Amino acid sequence: MLDQIYKADPDFEAHDYNDLSTLSLQFRLLRQHGYNISPTSHVSTHGEDILQEALVHLESAAPHLESPLNKQVTHALEQSLHKSIPRVETRYFISIYEEEEFKNDVLLRLAKLDFNLLQMLHKQELSEVSRWWKDLDFVTTLPYARDRAVECYFWTVGVYAEPQYSQARVMLAKTIAMISIVDDTFDAYGIVKELEVYTDAIQRWDISQIDRLPDYMKISYKALLDLYNDYETELSKDGRSDVVLRKRKRYMPTVSEYLSNALATSTYYLLTTTSYLGMKCANKEDFEWLAKNPKFLEANVTLCRVIDDIATYEVEKGRGHWN
Repeated sequence: MLDQIYKADPDFEAHDYNDLSTLSLQFRLLRQHGYNISPTSHVSTHGEDILQEALVHLESAAPHLESPLNKQVTHALEQSLHKSIPRVETRYFISIYEEEEFKNDVLLRLAKLDFNLLQMLHKQELSEVSRWWKDLDFVTTLPYARDRAVECYFWTVGVYAEPQYSQARVMLAKTIAMISIVDDTFDAYGIVKELEVYTDAIQRWDISQIDRLPDYMKISYKALLDLYNDYETELSKDGRSDVVLRKRKRYMPTVSEYLSNALATSTYYLLTTTSYLGMKCANKEDFEWLAKNPKFLEANVTLCRVIDDIATYEVEKGRGHWN
């Protein structure tokens, strides 16, 4: 990409890029194409005074800029691009672009149409997930579990919002919702002996193990196996049914002990694998890469695990759980 940009402008070296708008747009386009060029004021380190001065200057200047530029600057300072959800940013920018004096009306209509069509698809997917969740009737049969199907679906839209990943979003939302049930069973309801049997049954992944479980665990165990049977049936239509599924005291562990257990029980490895299932571009080599636990994946799982435990620390401490 960098080479293409350079070659596309034969006078690249001769240009004096004093136009900050053009220059910042070039950097933004590189970020949107996946290049690791961060908005420096959001990721500055201690001692980088010039970046802090630039941030303070922009914060003081933003209220005095003309609209809609002032809105763009303020938003960029509050929400960095690398932390944003693309489709949420799309909706925000459409409203900003409408205020531009020299906007392209055809492009604006196309952007709105594209956004609305994708929004309709998201609504259809949410309807499917909600219907599946309602049919399971966990709210009645497992009253201790959280009712969070909509929340789980919203999470998947943050992972990938594009229309070609419709199947992946639905599958991932169902998986997150099911993991939530299992998580609540372990954290808030089950006793140790029952949970040991439950864990063993999940590891064996065999419906014949269901008779070993207490009645309330039979409900979630059967639903879990049924869900992945449905996945296999759905994926077999695309010739992709050979995907392999991988799973997982009152004592304060060391950081290394905590992470060695927490990363496995976080289920983020499972969620990452599941997120690939509905992506028809994922192949055998991609799953083999995941199985090797690359540093990129481990770093993301570690970050998600720690943030999750920080968020739930007080609640779990109240239950007598220690992370």
